[in-house]
Amino acid sequence: MANHRRPDVPCEWCQKPFHGWSAQQRFCSKQCHTDYRFMEAKTRHEKLCTRCGVVKPLEDFARASKRTDGRQSVCKDCGLDLRRTTQRNSDLKRKFGMSAEGYDAMLDKQDHRCMICGRHESALANTGNGIRLLAVDHNHATGTVRDLLCYACNTGLG
Repeated sequence: MANHRRPDVPCEWCQKPFHGWSAQQRFCSKQCHTDYRFMEAKTRHEKLCTRCGVVKPLEDFARASKRTDGRQSVCKDCGLDLRRTTQRNSDLKRKFGMSAEGYDAMLDKQDHRCMICGRHESALANTGNGIRLLAVDHNHATGTVRDLLCYACNTGLG
């Protein structure tokens, strides 16, 4: 039986000889590939987002004067998503004493529907990001969380 192993070739980043399993493999390790992509992006006035892993133009990154390249490490889209998630988690904790996981568990238990009218979360009015979240219904006197309701039912209860 013939040996089909690829002969050793130099890594495009570190020049260390290696043998890969396919002819398309150009780097000896994942780290060399990441370093190459980062350097390639830097010379092209682009940057690698550390969150989504996509190389984007520098204009897609917020300014950061204390960083060596003058830009944030995450793109504006990922930064916005990260801030929304962090804000949602802190709001749930501060207002209702529950975590995002607790909210998601209640949502799954209610099958993503309002507990009063039964409308599905996807049928509610959009807020720009696709789906309007169900409101947390709670007792104002004791702070006890009861159920998740749509905006109309929640405001109807008062």
